[in-house]
Amino acid sequence: MAKITIDKLAELVVNEFRELRGEINKRFEQVESRLDKIESRLDKIESRLDKIEGRLSGLEMKVGYLEASLDELRRDVRDMKNNSIDPREFEDLTHRVKYLEEKLGIESGK
Repeated sequence: MAKITIDKLAELVVNEFRELRGEINKRFEQVESRLDKIESRLDKIESRLDKIEGRLSGLEMKVGYLEASLDELRRDVRDMKNNSIDPREFEDLTHRVKYLEEKLGIESGK
């Protein structure tokens, strides 16, 4: 077996560390490249989310308007129900008006 001097051993260790440093640097560059790609994708996603939030805000306003319109329609329907005449009462009134028109000799507007 050959004897290794301290200088030779130190040189081997230094060379090994240089190779490892090169590999480590290469791996870090690969990781950095991947992180850059991920960051780019996240920026695109963030941009799309901003657009979606804007559209949702617009939809919220429209839904609010529709809810207010629906409430108004409900009030109108409730008022119409409260102020409407029963169909039987309307028919009875129609017959009475027709009877009075006949008795008074008035020609009907219909």
